[in-house]
Amino acid sequence: IGCAEKSGSSLEAAQVSKQEGSRSAQELRGEIEQFLTGFLGAYMSGSVDSLEPFYSKDALIWADKREPIRGWTAIRALLVGGFEKYTMSASAYLVDVRKLGNDVAFIQILTELKLTSKEDGTLIEKRFRDFALLERSGSSWRVANDIDQPVSAETFDADVQAAGSAANALSGAL
Repeated sequence: IGCAEKSGSSLEAAQVSKQEGSRSAQELRGEIEQFLTGFLGAYMSGSVDSLEPFYSKDALIWADKREPIRGWTAIRALLVGGFEKYTMSASAYLVDVRKLGNDVAFIQILTELKLTSKEDGTLIEKRFRDFALLERSGSSWRVANDIDQPVSAETFDADVQAAGSAANALSGAL
């Protein structure tokens, strides 16, 4: 009887631990969804400087087949031309979130970006697979490293379908 009670207690402890881990994963995913919703809003605000709080001081990004760049000044220089020429709308599908440490998370996102020329209304559509490391700074998440991989519309649609219910759609428009 003593062994059965001990075994039962261990099983209950394991179940509680699993529930706490599941709750923690859900909380993390919720935090990342909030971060991405804010990021999309800042991106589509029309102000490149509204993005600064979403990047760590020495963020490293590989954007759209370009050379890697580091730090907000370089990131801003890369983005400012686009903000001057286009209005933007975007949809992002959060495919995967993994906690790598207390203040580090890996995310995989499928992003669809629509750029409309301010000059003549021409529409450019881009789709990416994004992989990023986020760092928590205080109560906020920030991009530390980001790699995007351009993909065709067909590949993008297939990736969204393959992700199924695991992919939470987040979107916004200017």
